[in-house]
Amino acid sequence: RRWPRLAELKIYHPDLATLEALGAETWGVLRTLSLERPPPPGEEAFNFGAASARALAAALRRMPALRALELHRVEICDAAAAELFRASSANAQLRALTLTGADLTPVGARALAATGWRLEGLDLSWNPALGPAGVAALVASPTFAIRRLNLPLCGLDAASLLDIANARWPLEGLGVSRNDLSAAAAGPALAALSRHAGLRYLDVSRSDLSAAGF
Repeated sequence: RRWPRLAELKIYHPDLATLEALGAETWGVLRTLSLERPPPPGEEAFNFGAASARALAAALRRMPALRALELHRVEICDAAAAELFRASSANAQLRALTLTGADLTPVGARALAATGWRLEGLDLSWNPALGPAGVAALVASPTFAIRRLNLPLCGLDAASLLDIANARWPLEGLGVSRNDLSAAAAGPALAALSRHAGLRYLDVSRSDLSAAGF
């Protein structure tokens, strides 16, 4: 067997052929897969279409030990999100997902919430289309047990923060910087967060919090 001890794999600028090649191997002990596809200067982000989503989902099924999946700066449309999350739901052992700069929408968030993954770490940084509806979808997931949550620049408001505070998650770290938390309702949301006994880290920088809100 090839790569008998490989536990972490990072690939820069993966294309469809690369993803299909991943699916041709069995990655028995791989625990972390990281893919990054930043756009060239002045160009739009790489659009991760349905074909790429299917190829990645097929590859993930060949990774029985995978615990963490990271996709950086890869735009995932609603159709691709549905393909990826539906087909990847068999990876029940996945515990951490990073999906940054992906243009994730509430539709994609609902597909993610329905995977059945028992996620403990979730980083959705720089997805401004997520918004309150996307947060509500994530909170409604019956299987998530989030300890570390990062949602900077995700279009959140004070009501979103309250949804997170009221989620039955064992939160230890929360990042919600660069969201508009200027409304007075941020006060009750932060008060609810303050009662999370395990919360050790909170980032609300550049979120327009008022003194009354805090």
